[in-house]
Amino acid sequence: RRLFSSTVLTLTDSNFVQQRVRDIMDHYVADKIETNHIEQHQLLVPMDFLGFVVFNTVFSATFGLIVPFDDPFIGQFVKHVQRMFASGSILSLINFALGDVKLPDWLLRSLFWKAPMQMDAFVIEWLNRSGEFVIDRQQGVWRRQRAGLDGQKVYVDHLLEQLEQGKMSFDEVIGDLIIGLVAGIDTTSNTAEYALLLLAKYPHVQQQVREEISSAMTSRNLKRFELSLVNELHIFRAFVHEVLRISAVVVMGLPHYSGKKPLKLELEDGREYSVPGSTLIHCNTLLISRYIDWESGQRLEKENTDIHLEYWLDPDTKRFKINGNHVSFGTGKRDCPGQALAVRSLYVLLAELLMRYKFVAPG
Repeated sequence: RRLFSSTVLTLTDSNFVQQRVRDIMDHYVADKIETNHIEQHQLLVPMDFLGFVVFNTVFSATFGLIVPFDDPFIGQFVKHVQRMFASGSILSLINFALGDVKLPDWLLRSLFWKAPMQMDAFVIEWLNRSGEFVIDRQQGVWRRQRAGLDGQKVYVDHLLEQLEQGKMSFDEVIGDLIIGLVAGIDTTSNTAEYALLLLAKYPHVQQQVREEISSAMTSRNLKRFELSLVNELHIFRAFVHEVLRISAVVVMGLPHYSGKKPLKLELEDGREYSVPGSTLIHCNTLLISRYIDWESGQRLEKENTDIHLEYWLDPDTKRFKINGNHVSFGTGKRDCPGQALAVRSLYVLLAELLMRYKFVAPG
C-alpha cells in the first residue's frame, strides 16, 4: 500500500498521466472517432474506446507499457477479470453464510483460486512476449529488459526492488500487480462511461463545464487542457465528483472487521450503535451515494440520480470543496490508494473529450 500510494503520487504529480492519456487519444482513439462516428455518423458506444484508454492509463502506470488497440490481450484480460469477479462474489457469499468457519485450503484452491491463478499466468505470458521483461515464476525470476515509458519508474519497478531485496515474494508481487490492475481499470472506465452518458443527458451541464475549461485555457493561452488548471475549474471538479456519486460503481467498500470485543460507535448526531465482536462490516456506498439527500441528510425513497453540483460547491464562494458524505473510494486506513490516479485520469480524459467533441443523446 505504501509503495502503491507513493508511486501514484509521483506519477500524478508529474505529467505522466496527462501525457499517457493524450498519447492514447491522439494515436489510437481520435482517428476512429473521426471516421466511425463523425464521418460515418455511427452511434458512439462510450465503452468501445473508454475501456481502452483507461486500461492503458492504468497499465502504463503499472508496467510502463502501452497495449495497441488491436491487441487481443485487452479483450482476454476483461474475460479473466469477469471470471475472477464471479468466483470472488461466490466466495464472499459463502464467507457471509459461514461466519468464522474457515474453508480448507484445498477447497479454496480447487474452487476459488483457479481464476486468479489463470489471470497471473495470462499476464506473465504476455509480459514475456512483449520483450520488456523476463519472468519465470517457478524460479522466482522477474527482471526488466528495457526502461519503461519516459524512462520513469512505475509501480512494477518498486516491487521488483522489493523482490530483489527479499522483502516480497514472487507471488506477492504478481498478486499485488493484478489487484491494482483489476481494481483500477474496471472502476475508472465504468465511471468515465457514466460521465459521458450524463453529459449527453444534461446538455446544459455539458456546456457549463466546456465553457469553464475553455475560459481557463484562454486565460493561460493554452491550446490543450493541462492538469495545472484543475484548481481553477470548480464546476468541472464538482461534475466529476458528482459522477462518482451517481455512478457508485463500487456499491460496497472493502470489508472491515471488528475485534473479539464488542464496539460502541457514537455518531456526530449523538446516536450510538453497538457492534458485536468478530463482525464483518461493509460501508453501504450505494445507499449513501444515491439514497441520502446530502443537504438534509434524510433517507430518500427513490434513488437520487439527478446532477447536484451544489453538493460540491461552497454556498458562499462557489468554489469546489469535498463533501463529507463522499465515500466512493472508501474511508479510513483502507481507502483506495489509487484514487489520485483515478481522479486525475478522469480529469484529463473528460477534458480532452469535451474540448474535441459535443456529446448528444440519440432522440
